[in-house]
Amino acid sequence: MLAADSAVTLQTDEGTKVYNTANKLHLLVEDAPVGVMVSGSANLLQVPWETIIKLYRQHRTGKVFQHLSEYAGDLIKFIEERAKEYFPEEVQRQSILAIVKSVYEDLRAEIDDWLDRLRLWEGAVSRKSNQHVTDTTVNDFNEHLRELSLHDDWRPEDESKLREEYEADFESIRAEVLGQLDLSTETADQLISIAVNLITRCNPFAESSQVVVAGYGERELFPSLVTFDAQGVAMNRLFTRTTRSLAVRGVAAFVEPFAQDEMVSTFLNGIGPEYRGFVNRVVKDALAGLPEVMMTAMPDIADSDRRGLESRLRSAVGNVALWLSSQLAGYRVENHVNPVVDTIKWMPKEEMAQLAEALVNLTSVKGRVTMGPETVGGPVDVAVISKGDGFVWVQRKHYFDPILNPRIIGKYYRDAGTTPTTSYRKETE
Repeated sequence: MLAADSAVTLQTDEGTKVYNTANKLHLLVEDAPVGVMVSGSANLLQVPWETIIKLYRQHRTGKVFQHLSEYAGDLIKFIEERAKEYFPEEVQRQSILAIVKSVYEDLRAEIDDWLDRLRLWEGAVSRKSNQHVTDTTVNDFNEHLRELSLHDDWRPEDESKLREEYEADFESIRAEVLGQLDLSTETADQLISIAVNLITRCNPFAESSQVVVAGYGERELFPSLVTFDAQGVAMNRLFTRTTRSLAVRGVAAFVEPFAQDEMVSTFLNGIGPEYRGFVNRVVKDALAGLPEVMMTAMPDIADSDRRGLESRLRSAVGNVALWLSSQLAGYRVENHVNPVVDTIKWMPKEEMAQLAEALVNLTSVKGRVTMGPETVGGPVDVAVISKGDGFVWVQRKHYFDPILNPRIIGKYYRDAGTTPTTSYRKETE
C-alpha cells in the first residue's frame, strides 16, 4: 500500500512557494507489481523524476526481475547509462560547483564570525590568530566530512579521479570565496579535499531525493521495499545511498513513513518523536545529578569511602536510566505499536488504502493548524500493490479532465494491453 500527497515546495530568494499538483507516486514497470514514490527534491539535476520514471517504464516494459531489490538497482543503472544524454557535462559541473561554493561561503562566514568575536575581545587580531582560526575551522570541517561514508559503489580511487577532473574548478572557487584569507599550504589543500568529500560522500549539505521502490519480485510471495537517496551526478555516475530495506515475512506488517514522519510516528507510538526525545533527556539529566546530591547529603563520609560510593552510585543510576528507557519503550511498543500493526496485517485492501490516505491527511491537517508553509497537502494518491492484481490505483489525480481527453486515456489502456470499458467509451464520445 503506497500513499503520497501532492505538495511540492520551492525555495527561492523571494521566499517559499508551495504547489499542490506534484505526482510523487508512480507505477514503475508495466506488468509488474512494483511502484515507486519520490520525496525531497522532485528533480535530479533539473530533470523531473516523473520524466525519468516514465522513460524507465517505457524502456523496461515486459521485463520483470526475480527480486524487488533488482528493480531499484536497475533504475540506478538505467539513469547512469543515459547520464550523458539526460545530464550534459556542463550541467553536472555546475551542480557540483554550486554545492562547493555554498559550503565554502558558509566556512568563510564562520571564520569571519570568529574573527569578529576576537576583535571584540582583543581589539585587534594578529596574523597568527587569524591563521589559527582559519586552519582550525577548515581542519575540523574536513575531519567531519571524512567520517561520512562514500556513496554506494564509490571507492577511494574514484575520489582521486574526481579530484583530478575538477581540481582547477575547486581552486578557482577557493580563490573567489576564501582568497583574501591567509591560507597555509596545508589548509588550502584541505579545502580541495573538502570539495571532493562533499561530492563523493553522503553529506547533509546537498539537495537530495528519496526514492522508494516497493512491491514484489517475480519469485517473492510477500512485499518488500528498498529506499535510496540520490544527491546528484558527476562523471556520469549517480550519487546514491541505500537507506532502508524492509520485507514482510509471512503474516506480518509494518507502517513506514517517509519525508515528514512526525504525525505518523505519533499515531503509531502514542507520543511524538520530539516529545519522546525530550522525556528521555529530562529523565537522564535528572538522574545524572542524583549521585552528587546524595554525596552532598553525607558530608561525614571519609574521602576514601566517598570515591568508591560515588562510583557505585553513578553506576547504579546509569542502570536505572537504562531500565526506565527500556520500560518506556516496552510500554510504547506493547500498548501502541503492536495493537495497530496486528490489526493492519488482517485488514482488507480497501481498509488499508483508507488508512494510508488518512495518515497522509493527518500530517496535512497538522501543517494547516500550525504556523509555517503547508508542505504536505493537496490530493492524496493511493495505490494498492498485490501479488495477484499487481499495481492498482485506488485514488489518483489528473492534471486534465479524462472525459475531455479520451486520446490520453486510450493511450494508457493501449500501454497496459487492455481497452476501455463500453460505459467509459460512451462517456467520452
